[in-house]
Amino acid sequence: MLGILPNESIYSYLIRYCLKDGYPNLTSAVKYYIGSVSKQWSAQFPSFISQVSAFSGIPFQRLLFEHSVYPAYRTFLSKEVTNKVEELLQTGGTLNLESKMSLVANRLQAPSKLKYCPLCVLEDLENYAWEYWHIEHQLPGSLACSKHSCKLIGVKVNRKRLILPPTENLIRSSATDLAIKLSTLSESLFELNGFRLTSEVLNNVYRYRLVELGLATHNRSFRIKVAKWRERLKQYWEPISNDPQISEILNKDKGWQYPVNLLYGRDKAFHPLKHLLVIGHLFETFDEFISQYRLVECGHEPISVTEEKIHDFNGNDKPDDKIIELLRAGHSLRKISSACEVSIGYAKKIAQLNGVAINRRTQFIHESERRDVWRKLFIGQTTENIADTMGISIGAVEQILSCYPELVQLRKKIRYFNKRKKHRQSLIKSNHKYTTRKEIRADCSASYIWLYKHDKGWLYSNLPEAIPRQHRYSRKEK
Repeated sequence: MLGILPNESIYSYLIRYCLKDGYPNLTSAVKYYIGSVSKQWSAQFPSFISQVSAFSGIPFQRLLFEHSVYPAYRTFLSKEVTNKVEELLQTGGTLNLESKMSLVANRLQAPSKLKYCPLCVLEDLENYAWEYWHIEHQLPGSLACSKHSCKLIGVKVNRKRLILPPTENLIRSSATDLAIKLSTLSESLFELNGFRLTSEVLNNVYRYRLVELGLATHNRSFRIKVAKWRERLKQYWEPISNDPQISEILNKDKGWQYPVNLLYGRDKAFHPLKHLLVIGHLFETFDEFISQYRLVECGHEPISVTEEKIHDFNGNDKPDDKIIELLRAGHSLRKISSACEVSIGYAKKIAQLNGVAINRRTQFIHESERRDVWRKLFIGQTTENIADTMGISIGAVEQILSCYPELVQLRKKIRYFNKRKKHRQSLIKSNHKYTTRKEIRADCSASYIWLYKHDKGWLYSNLPEAIPRQHRYSRKEK
């Protein structure tokens, strides 16, 4: 049985599966496996996922969340909508699907092209003997291959045609930094695996950042400087505004409510690209944005992203600009350390914070692994556990952690909430067994003392009523 390839789209897998069985043509093969020849094969949200799951043995959920663009859209949809959409996708009733997801109301035309990276095609042919469509290249806002830093090439397709990427005349052209940034943001959104972002928390994250950048005021009321924000957003993405969807979002007249409607339309669902353009403008990286989101979600104000990112070095006279210049010139960390009179660790951190590639030895952690480490750190796993499961040193994990000061603060909060949960559960358990505060304290003294120091209000609200002083001694005598 033909297995699905890494990051392969369902459409691509269906074509390869039909080709390998030796039918006279694709039409007859598709009719045998799907039972129809009139499906819209290259649609963003295929109506034949269940049939592919049935003949391939691949679980429906895996196909939907790993091999379709759906997770990128699910992140900004309500639970009610996602339940309906996933039910429709499973039964194949996708006729009004885009309307239910508010994609029609967003006034953005669905992409008319499938995209591919010429270098990915060559690698795929060498590694798998197949060319195929990568799902990350079909995501909203994906203009470049983040792996090879080259422009994606679009192939206009009829939704009822079955084609694979071309393998001849593959011409590579470098992508701009902005195109790579947007594509990386889109991939990071996809890698959340459909995790839903709450609109209220999301709006607060945007608001904090707008105030910090001077694009909104927050005195007695919150007011957005609409014209200023819209102009800055448009200027920021101007180098890649020739993309049809980006142009359609940004190049509207003054009556167009974007981007402020993202904050005021709380009950509305917006296209992921509209959020990505705002996130990319307000934050340097998606990891930085999601860290701020988690802090707000936990009820804390986010850390200022305009503050100096390096806090753990004394003095402000570090030659950062010179270090970056030497790094980009290709000098080794050891030479830079000597020339700038800083430690190798400091030079390495400056490289990581500024996205400068450096020549490393064989223990270099690949970018994809770094992102895995970041996500494990993000959910609060210990550095020892991450090092053990990833097969790397604890020092390497801590080095990655030190590049994200906001993540250090977030992990402190996570540890605090986990500890509070444990002690609360311990006290509730004792509360069910005993009737007096003295007995409860004796049963779970460690939890009692911790809650007294850190969560006194909750502690007293969940303890039995105190025995009046005049009755305490009489109880002892009895």
